[in-house]
Amino acid sequence: MAEASGAKPEGRRIVPSRIALIGYRCTGKTSVARLLGELLSMPWIDLDREIQTASGVTIAETVAREGWPGFRQRELRALEACSSRERVVAAMGGGVVVTPHCRELLSNRFYTVWLTARVETIFKRMRTDPVTGEQRPALTELDPEREIRALLDERAPWYRACARMVVATDEKSPRELAAEIRSRLTGKE
Repeated sequence: MAEASGAKPEGRRIVPSRIALIGYRCTGKTSVARLLGELLSMPWIDLDREIQTASGVTIAETVAREGWPGFRQRELRALEACSSRERVVAAMGGGVVVTPHCRELLSNRFYTVWLTARVETIFKRMRTDPVTGEQRPALTELDPEREIRALLDERAPWYRACARMVVATDEKSPRELAAEIRSRLTGKE
């Protein structure tokens, strides 16, 4: 995909027209997407919010009604719609990589950035994030820290396969992360 290739006409890189931020819960995807969109003068979205707006209910309510397979179908449709946008910075849900067709879209239609964090960092952020408790149901029967570890182990190969850039979020603010991603995309400080 030429737009995401990082080619340097006249010494400048072409900024990809569609950027997706992937990673586990509480790695900063939504905050960074908003700030990166501002820095690149691009619209931004949160895919989970798009799904909630379309359905009129929270993710937890969708999962209670339709199960995870129903939610994953909604997520795929939302990602397909997002992939047809001309310009967008999109924060993905943490489990978007579970669905093979979503991985294909992320790999082929977006410049995908994987935001990583240590298990301890994610667990700490989840305990203080009001959205996690209200809208994000548990994914397994495990205690939260074991769930994080198990799902990261399962999803890491999928995140890695989709990502063109990997950014550790543990010690940086969303503003610092957005600036780092912009710098790496554009070659400018």
